[in-house]
Amino acid sequence: MMSEPVAGSSGRSFSDLAEMPPLKEPVFAPPVPEPAEPSRPVAQIYPRKDEKPKIQPREVAQKAIHEMATVPPRLMIYSILGAVGLILVVAIAIFFHVRSEDDGSTAAPRPTRAVKPSSSSTQQPVAQTPVVTPIEKPAPPIAEAQPSLTVRQVEKRNSNGSRRAHASAPAPVVIPGQALIDSIPQGAQFQVDGRSDPSWVTPFSVTGLGPGKHIISANKSGYSSEIRSVDVAAGSKTSLTLHLSPVNALMVVNSTPPGADVTLDGKPTRLVTPTRFAVEKGSHTILLRKQGYLDETVTADLGPAQNFQYSPVLRALGNAEDMRTVGKFNKLFGQHGGDSTAGMGAISIHTQPKGAQVAINQRVLDKISPVDVMLGPGNYVVDITLTGFKPVHKVVNVDRGGKAAIDEILERQ
Repeated sequence: MMSEPVAGSSGRSFSDLAEMPPLKEPVFAPPVPEPAEPSRPVAQIYPRKDEKPKIQPREVAQKAIHEMATVPPRLMIYSILGAVGLILVVAIAIFFHVRSEDDGSTAAPRPTRAVKPSSSSTQQPVAQTPVVTPIEKPAPPIAEAQPSLTVRQVEKRNSNGSRRAHASAPAPVVIPGQALIDSIPQGAQFQVDGRSDPSWVTPFSVTGLGPGKHIISANKSGYSSEIRSVDVAAGSKTSLTLHLSPVNALMVVNSTPPGADVTLDGKPTRLVTPTRFAVEKGSHTILLRKQGYLDETVTADLGPAQNFQYSPVLRALGNAEDMRTVGKFNKLFGQHGGDSTAGMGAISIHTQPKGAQVAINQRVLDKISPVDVMLGPGNYVVDITLTGFKPVHKVVNVDRGGKAAIDEILERQ
């Protein structure tokens, strides 16, 4: 409008006009809309997912059937077997995993190291609800954080905990028993499970035996050994008697009168008549000795399991209290010192060499050989000894009014 020339203008400028002509009412055309700027995408936290094209089930099924039809039957069978095997492996792994968790459920939890609280959190009470940290702010790194445990480490820890639980279980208390061991005849040495002790001689009570069966073996000189088993219950007492059979010779020794000491092969047995005892096969000598009686002896050759009986009548010794020696120039049956010798007997003792010491019934004479002694009737034991010569042992029977002579030539040792 301003650019159009004014009608009838005389070439004056716009500033020279004193009065502007009336203006026409302006007509405004609607503005042409400018093309909108592309909107900026709003920032999204999660990325936008592209929409997938929809798949038609019928097409997928037809395609799968077509592919299955082209697969060889043998490959299909192998695939099915592989799938079944994989399923079985997974099922077994899940089963053992669940079982290991059940076994370790009783194990004590492993203590974790507490995180050191900050200065601001220490001022708040313990029971106060913890403040949740916003997602925008990253959580401060925790010092000395414990690394996460794998499944295998958890299973191992659970198994170790279960082992500790089983190990800490108290062991059952075992109450020992005892057994009374006896034998026929008694006095046998016995063993228990191959163990023995010098004091284990029947009858004997063995204590501290564990519950169960035990092997008992017994043996005695002259008898066969025997092995038996005994069942001992906890805290109870049982008994066992072993019967031993004689395998060696058996000697049965008696005497009249009884009470004589028994000596076997020169060794005292500490037994007195009547008695019986077992001996090994072979030759054995038995000597019976009783105060006031003569010694009786016998030698026997015995075989295995043979019985031998010996029952002598002991001969009483004469009274040596009244014996008297007679001088060389006195008569043997005459008077000596005014005492009567009627009813007595005499023993004349001579040795070569002379000078031997003489003892009658273990009473030593006051004279050396040769010597004559007057004694009452009876049996007498005469012992003659001389240094450097072998001793002489004689048994002499003196009758009333009789006379016995001993003439010995001594042998050098």
